[in-house]
Amino acid sequence: MESQKKTELENYYYKKQLSDIGAKFHAEDLIKEIKLQQETVVKKEHEYQKLVLEWNKLCDHMEDVISENRLLRELAKVPADHFGKNIEEIKLGDRLKIEDYKARIRILQKELDEAESERARLKHKLVTMSTIIETNGINQYLL
Repeated sequence: MESQKKTELENYYYKKQLSDIGAKFHAEDLIKEIKLQQETVVKKEHEYQKLVLEWNKLCDHMEDVISENRLLRELAKVPADHFGKNIEEIKLGDRLKIEDYKARIRILQKELDEAESERARLKHKLVTMSTIIETNGINQYLL
């Protein structure tokens, strides 16, 4: 019976110490921030994946258009002079479209780079915060 009381007192003492340490280092706030950072990293990963998929779709679409154009020209037996149409006007229109696609790709690439930078920053912050918690003996608090 005395041994049990001693064990209970020790448990109470250790829980009190753990609680005091947690309060001292704001462990609950750190845990909440870590969870928030983890959620943010996951969201950024999903955004990154969406941007990559859109990039790939655009590239595939461009290849399909070029292949289809080549096939249709062969089937229609389009002559080299393009039926007397001014090819420069056609090329200019095509260049404008290409520039529009390139601008869109640059925007997507910039968003992709920003998402990747943010992901790396959040990952580093998460590792740093985890290290702080581990070095201060608060990792038991996470359980």
